[in-house]
Amino acid sequence: MTRLESSTLVAHHPVVNLATGRQVGAGRSVTLFGGSGFIGRYLVPLLARDGWNVRLAVRHPAQADFLKTAGDIGQVSPVFCDLARPETIKSALAETGVVVNLIGILFERGRQRFQTLQADGPAVLARVAQEAGKAFSSLKRADALHAAGWSNEARRELRVALQEFIN
Repeated sequence: MTRLESSTLVAHHPVVNLATGRQVGAGRSVTLFGGSGFIGRYLVPLLARDGWNVRLAVRHPAQADFLKTAGDIGQVSPVFCDLARPETIKSALAETGVVVNLIGILFERGRQRFQTLQADGPAVLARVAQEAGKAFSSLKRADALHAAGWSNEARRELRVALQEFIN
């Protein structure tokens, strides 16, 4: 079994919380691109607490494992995705109804460029999500929220924006 296969295995089977007896997610699923970043690490526990199955589409799934504890067993699952490889985007979208882009940077470094990550990347994500018939949102406030120091007001704004999109 490859690393990609093992990181997506959990998301393909319904999971029941033995303590509560309820099925985790019960059909509500969201894929967060860049979900292990600054915004994602706050958003994942909120979604998990609300009963969502959360897939984290990230370049390094093992580095997102710390977010698995934000929900019940199998409720939060990191999956490999590379914006430069559309087939990995399609794979990350499997079995999900809602797609949210949280990818963003505050400054360029190494191979990370604003144009690639904050313009071209979301365009590719939107196109692939639309082709797959998925609801798509790119939360453009993410960089501003990070720069604002994640104030209570910024948290409320993000929560309202996400609730409006999901409902």
